[in-house]
Amino acid sequence: MKSYRERQQRTANWWHDVIELGPGFGDDMLAEISRLSRMQLLGDKGLSDDHRDYLVRLKDAISEGPESLYRHVRVKPNGKRDSQHNIFRVLRYHFDLTYRECKELADRVDASDTQ
Repeated sequence: MKSYRERQQRTANWWHDVIELGPGFGDDMLAEISRLSRMQLLGDKGLSDDHRDYLVRLKDAISEGPESLYRHVRVKPNGKRDSQHNIFRVLRYHFDLTYRECKELADRVDASDTQ
């Protein structure tokens, strides 16, 4: 547990230093953050394989944009569709979308996926 807390604190300190620099994250940087996070998550210790895989896919979906995130979160890991409320909550959190924008996005993506 002590090792875990120390690793978490090092990560938090690193992000604090990065944020202090006031970076602007473009698509290339988000892809690199995703890659580095994937490497860290796939280490020997920590989460189960299923949880690591889910988090890696979630990070990738976030970096790819709202449509990708919607496709990722609309179905739960157990294969069942999640509630619209939960899906929109995630979209609004990561992309600061309005409810109306979430609804339009969902309708557009669902329509394109059924074609």
